[in-house]
Amino acid sequence: MEKIEKIRFDELREIELTRYIKAGTNQEIEEEINKVFRGVEAGDPVQDYQIYMLEILTCILKAAKDLNLDIEVVLGEAFVPFTQISNFTTMEEARIWLTEICINVKNHIAAKRQSTFTNLVDRAKEYTKKHYHLGDISINKVCSHLHISTGYFSSIFKKETKMTFVNYLNDIRLEAGMVLLRTTDMRALEIAEKVGYSDANYFSFSFRKKVGVTPREYRNSFRGV
Repeated sequence: MEKIEKIRFDELREIELTRYIKAGTNQEIEEEINKVFRGVEAGDPVQDYQIYMLEILTCILKAAKDLNLDIEVVLGEAFVPFTQISNFTTMEEARIWLTEICINVKNHIAAKRQSTFTNLVDRAKEYTKKHYHLGDISINKVCSHLHISTGYFSSIFKKETKMTFVNYLNDIRLEAGMVLLRTTDMRALEIAEKVGYSDANYFSFSFRKKVGVTPREYRNSFRGV
């Protein structure tokens, strides 16, 4: 008598589905769930496919737990998986249900990640605005303050602000320099040092590149000279 192999949600399928839930698109999730359900036949014992769906659901919930999501918030307080699984009358109903859960979890993960990114960038900006005048302020110092790697931070910062951290720091310093040129009689050399530039020539070069005129010309334009 031929032995019938039971349907299994193996490790490879779990890895793939988890990857798409954490960093995939809705289409990739739908395609992966379709693959997962390809091995499920209507003639399989009910208990087998119910266990199979519980294994898939466990994978989804583990992905949510890895990112510290609140399952009740994500799926609702009325979420009762065992009851819902036992009430399905077709595999199509189960496939749609699991796809929707995957996409829901994926969206919450993406939202939480975005919130984390925004928070990190806001903290970096706040730190930079307080310390831009220090000559030794750098991306390494900011990352040390935030306890994250420079590579990770650089990627997040550019994605959130559409500029590099070095350009952001330079802009902050130049804006401060513009204020001092308008409101004080300090020389460009003094202003450059006060806003964090160790080289006055680089301050003048950066200023002209950003503003279109030299520091002297900028000051004179406000004094009617």
